[in-house]
Amino acid sequence: MASQRLSAFLQTNLSALKAEGLYNTIEPLESPNGPIILIQGKEFINLSSNNYLGLAMDKRLIEAANQATNSFGAGSGAVRSINGTLRVHEELEIRLARFKGTEAVLTYQSGFNCNMAAISAVMGPDDLILSDELNHASIIDGCRLSRATVLRYAHSDMDDLRTKANEARKHGKYEKIMVITDGVFSMDGDIARLPDIVEIANEYDLITYVDDAHGSGVLEKVKARSNTLDYQTRSICRSVHYLKQ
Repeated sequence: MASQRLSAFLQTNLSALKAEGLYNTIEPLESPNGPIILIQGKEFINLSSNNYLGLAMDKRLIEAANQATNSFGAGSGAVRSINGTLRVHEELEIRLARFKGTEAVLTYQSGFNCNMAAISAVMGPDDLILSDELNHASIIDGCRLSRATVLRYAHSDMDDLRTKANEARKHGKYEKIMVITDGVFSMDGDIARLPDIVEIANEYDLITYVDDAHGSGVLEKVKARSNTLDYQTRSICRSVHYLKQ
């Protein structure tokens, strides 16, 4: 018999979401996720996808995916830390590192997954994270998972960031301090003040972490700022066509 408490909890919360207009009904697509999509036999203009450049339907990429499947199978057969790392994984990461001008690259299934894993791998309960107040939800969840103390600074307010960094260093409580920001903020579209952030990080010995999922390969001079950042993430699906090296 299912838990009555669980049923009551779920029903109460679902009813609240519906009353607030926040209940989400997912409509499955009957077509590729392109500019025009098909839902229940009707065509709609698609304004919700991150397939910005139409690469998900690019015939060259489809053919390459088919060739990889024929060569390596439909899956890796294991997690990468056991024996699921294929030659194509390493080849991709070497090319991405060359493209970004970084020491190394590690690929994840998604940007959300990357932020959940990478932040908590570096930061812990004895550390502090200075996080822009408009950072993406995946950054927020990654910070929570790390169990580090999190202080939000006002959006792109370098004076507030500097003040909080200064106070944290004077306090002497934290082993490591990280400043974390989106490169391009996904909701408002404005761009992080990275030169100023790096300057403050150098002044107060902060670890820099930039989620550049919406800007990498498109806005920045790729190699120019890579060696000034400790960690950066990017989304392959949005700008993989720039990978020519």
